Parts: sequence; structure tokens; C-alpha cells
Amino acid sequence: MNAARLKSLFGIALAASAIAARGSPCGNPCSDSVSVVPLYPDAAPPAGDAGTSASWSPTPAQCSRVCTVSASSCRGLYVAASDGGVVPAIECDGVVCSGSGRRPEGLRAHGHRRCDPTQAWLAECAHLEAASVIAFRRLRAELRTLRAPRSLLRQASRASRDEQRHARTMRALSRRAGVMPEAVVVAPRQARSLEALAIENAIEGCVRETFAALLAHRQASAAEDRHVRAAMTKIAVDETRHAAFAWSLDAWAKKRLDRPA
Repeated sequence: MNAARLKSLFGIALAASAIAARGSPCGNPCSDSVSVVPLYPDAAPPAGDAGTSASWSPTPAQCSRVCTVSASSCRGLYVAASDGGVVPAIECDGVVCSGSGRRPEGLRAHGHRRCDPTQAWLAECAHLEAASVIAFRRLRAELRTLRAPRSLLRQASRASRDEQRHARTMRALSRRAGVMPEAVVVAPRQARSLEALAIENAIEGCVRETFAALLAHRQASAAEDRHVRAAMTKIAVDETRHAAFAWSLDAWAKKRLDRPA
């Protein structure tokens, strides 16, 4: 799926939606909210005979993958499945309205701060944009090891440069609002399979980056602050291209995975 096609679909979606409030660009990110996300069968202990009231302890990596980096808590539980059984899930308590693209594996969560909603949203975006720089650099290195086409390598490099600009822009807006973004801390990169890379790309690229692009287009027209509108107008174009890259990478990876993968 190319960027032009994605942008066309975004236009249809935006005409029928109200994703962003007209005040703060993403509602109130300092308010409490809870999300429960079922996991892949191999991502957590098997449910076994556990009932929906049972719980388990997720690892920091599992929490980082599912929850936003500013979630105030993360716990494992079991939820009812459509076949009548139960499946493992993670419950995140904290900020869940963040659309700032791809997160690197091992991104360390930072404290959930009570503050002005606009300050919190700007600081969170600046933090995640900076984290995305690392994510794309790592992705390019992995793709090179996997002998991916040069076109994918070029797109990963360009995306990393885009995210550097986004991070500078959002950091400047954050400072203008009187708040400093948290420093990005990421665990050392571990070697992983094409299957693991493809799963992460499906989550962080096909889902998060596509939503980030849609949200940025909405913010470019709905945010009342002219500086935010100007920033999002440029970021939306880049994020749409990043989303298209994620779908291209998804198609390439699927051709090289076996049926179980």
C-alpha cells in the first residue's frame, strides 16, 4: 500500500470521525484510563485451567510492547475467549491516547506525571518521536542483515531522518509549553528472527504508525494552537509515508515466512 493510497483512505476516515478534540490535541492525556490487550498464545504463560479472575506477572518487555511508555501500571490477567476458554492479556493503566509511531523494543517506561494536559501530551510526543529514531535505525540494521531490498533500506533511513526532525519539532513545542521531555532509555538490541521482526512491524508499523498518521492529519486541521497545526501538517505527510513503508515491509516479510510463522 503506497502513501497516496493511505492518504486517500485517511481522507475518507477523517470525514466521518472525530478522533481529536478541538482543544488539547489528544484529549486529556493526564487522565486515568485502562486498556486490556489480549496477547498472542506464545507471548505469555498458557492459560491452562486459569479462570478469568487469575493473574500472572508480565515481564518489563511485555509491558513495554503493549502499554504506552507512560502507563502507571501493567499487570497480567486472563480474559474470556470467543471459543469459551481464556487467553492471557495485559492490562495497562495510564495514558493510552498516543499516536507517535514506532517504538523500539526495550523502551523503558517513564513515570506517569500529573500535569497540565497539553504539557503532558507534548512531552509524551517528543519522547516517543525521539524513541522512533532509534527504532528505525535498529530496523534498518536488521533489514540489512536479512538482505532486504535496497528500497526498504532507503525507506528506513529516510524515516529515521524524518523522526529526528519530528523529535526536534516536538521538543521545541514542549519547551515552549514549559515542560522538558523525559530522556529516552532503551535496552541493548538483541538479535532476533524475521518472524519476531515481522510481528513487531505489524504492531508498531501497520497499526501504530498508521494510526499515528491518521491522528496527525486530524490534528493538523483540528488543533487550536497554530504552532501544533503547523507541526502536524508536516509530520502527517511523513507519518503517512512511514505507514506505507510498514505495509511494504509486512508484504516482503510474509513472502519469506513459513506457514506457521
